[in-house]
Amino acid sequence: MRLSSLLATLLEVLLADSDERSLLEGSELSGDLNFRSDRFDCGTDPRPVGDARLKRVRCNRLNRGAQIVLDPASVFSVAEMIVKVKEPQASEFPLLREGQILFTYLHLAAEPEVTEALVASKCVAIAYETVTDIHGGLPLLSPMSEVAGRMAIQVGAQCLEKERGGRGVLLGGVPGVEAADVLVIGGGVAGTNAARMAMGMEARVTVLDRSLDRMKELDMQFGPTLNTIYSTVDAVERYVLTADLVVGAVLVPGATAPKLVTAEMVKTMKPGAAMVDISIDQGGCFET
Repeated sequence: MRLSSLLATLLEVLLADSDERSLLEGSELSGDLNFRSDRFDCGTDPRPVGDARLKRVRCNRLNRGAQIVLDPASVFSVAEMIVKVKEPQASEFPLLREGQILFTYLHLAAEPEVTEALVASKCVAIAYETVTDIHGGLPLLSPMSEVAGRMAIQVGAQCLEKERGGRGVLLGGVPGVEAADVLVIGGGVAGTNAARMAMGMEARVTVLDRSLDRMKELDMQFGPTLNTIYSTVDAVERYVLTADLVVGAVLVPGATAPKLVTAEMVKTMKPGAAMVDISIDQGGCFET
């Protein structure tokens, strides 16, 4: 089967099973590896389920040809295609074989040992984060970037608390007290969601980016609430110096993130200021 056909079939199955997956979430079957298909009777299930729908889901899985095994080695030894989320772990390197398709997040720019292991195994490795659509977008990376961007502000706000060693600054301030200055480096999906969250908390937000088209889009989307600045070395240094929270959201697809915030810049930051580097999967855009 051609790779494109195999991927299309996989996505079709995943979409078709969306209703069943929702039934499994939070149930006793979620992550269950304690029963095997060769001893499972859909008509007389020896285990109490408590919900007929869950038993139906279990039967559907097995009736469609699914097999449940007890260890990763058993899966890797027979599967032509491995679909997972986490990049390959060291314990999985020996399990990969020539011609086997691995479909997962890889983040190879920051993990040279993973790259070496994949090359040595001669498998076909496809990184979620580099899959593009017809418009050049990154449809498999975007949802993760949305989550990461929004969480960056939550985490940053916690780090600014005095008891955590921060400046003791509230992002939105209070009447009579200034709001925090938030700098977001990168105006992509992650950066946009970080900016949206920070503005929602009434912080003063600046986004640095090198794309004039992207800055125009952000300006049209958020208006005067958001400050957009063309990214240069001087601009990064200037805004890092005055920021209470700096969020790194730089992405170069398939490559290591550039180190835009140097160690010297960090030394000049306000005492107790916080930094959250979303780009860390690609090596990070902060030098330290």
